[in-house]
Amino acid sequence: MLALLFGIGGYWAATVPLSGAVLASGSVTVAGNAKTVQHPDGGVVTQLLVNDGSFVEEGDLLLRLDDTLLRANLNIYTNRLQEAATQRSRLIAERDGLDRISWDHGVLHEHDIPVSASVEEDHASLFAARRNTLEGQANQYREQIAQYKNQLLGTEAQKQSADEQIALLEEELAGFEKLDKQGFISASEVRALRRQIAEMKGQSGEMVAELARIENAITESEIKISQTRREFVQNALAELSQTETEIRDMVQQLIATRSQIARTDIRAPVSGMVHELSMFTVGGVVAPGAPVMQIVPQTSDLNVEASVEPSSIDQIWIGQEVVSRFSAFNQRTTPELMGEVASISPSTTVDENTGLSYYKVRFTFTEGEFVKLGDVRLVPGMPVESHIRTQERTTLSYVLKPLTDNFQNALRER
Repeated sequence: MLALLFGIGGYWAATVPLSGAVLASGSVTVAGNAKTVQHPDGGVVTQLLVNDGSFVEEGDLLLRLDDTLLRANLNIYTNRLQEAATQRSRLIAERDGLDRISWDHGVLHEHDIPVSASVEEDHASLFAARRNTLEGQANQYREQIAQYKNQLLGTEAQKQSADEQIALLEEELAGFEKLDKQGFISASEVRALRRQIAEMKGQSGEMVAELARIENAITESEIKISQTRREFVQNALAELSQTETEIRDMVQQLIATRSQIARTDIRAPVSGMVHELSMFTVGGVVAPGAPVMQIVPQTSDLNVEASVEPSSIDQIWIGQEVVSRFSAFNQRTTPELMGEVASISPSTTVDENTGLSYYKVRFTFTEGEFVKLGDVRLVPGMPVESHIRTQERTTLSYVLKPLTDNFQNALRER
């Protein structure tokens, strides 16, 4: 009887195949098209509106960063642009010699900045004061010119009188010279008259020099009027150039700051589920460029990434059938999902915590398998236990394999 039992058992062990499987632990992952949410500037979180697993629509607000400093800078740039734009209108009026300012609000309207009446009043007052100063300087020179012209008239009259006297004296001298030749008058009288004529000609010459000096003074005053006006325009042009540069700088700063403020509201790039959220509290700091979270699109494919021991990797190949179960769900009511091996890492990876080596193996799910889950939703990161089905083997082969392996090793050593 005992022999019969051993015989039946041996026959069963040698002939009846058993299904084999390699066990692999892993987690649900996304098939590579998750959207990473980052912020180029970083900042302090003031509002956090989502958690891991939250479902969001494209454009939904995810979190908000503190914009206090940015808005303070925006206010500074706005005020400076108001000032610079108003100053430009004033300087253009000064450059063109206008009687009043023609306000140009183009750059303010273009960037939605209100016109400041108080700033315009200040520059209108400054325009009037500078114009009055310019006119005051010009009037001083005009008064000098008027005085010089009066002097010119007086000197010209004196010269004309002197010239007339000289002409009369010269006529008188001609008569004296005749009388002197005839001996009716003494030579001293002739010399005295000649001396008087010479003095009058000297005075006339001085008057000519005085007239030239006065005319030069008038010309210099007229030049100073033109020079004062030219310097005024040149100063206005120099200030205008600086103001134009400042306006360009302020516009750039304004646009950049507004863009930064807009980016403090971090919104969902696509509709989907929040995954791998790295920020959990208000007041936390988001580093520039660092990933804040992943958004897994609703249309994304899910798969499994598992770890396989190096000793079992020779039993795994692409396309191999895999059965996966999810320990996060009720095992009695949640069905197993079928799939297949999609990729095997070319080399091992070392676990930093345990120091053990493993191969990364990725499984995909067979089309239509998710229907089995019903209302149950898979979430990236969920733990998965997978059975990678291997070739069928008999019980006897399982028992004898260690012995045959040792025997083969012994033969190699010989």
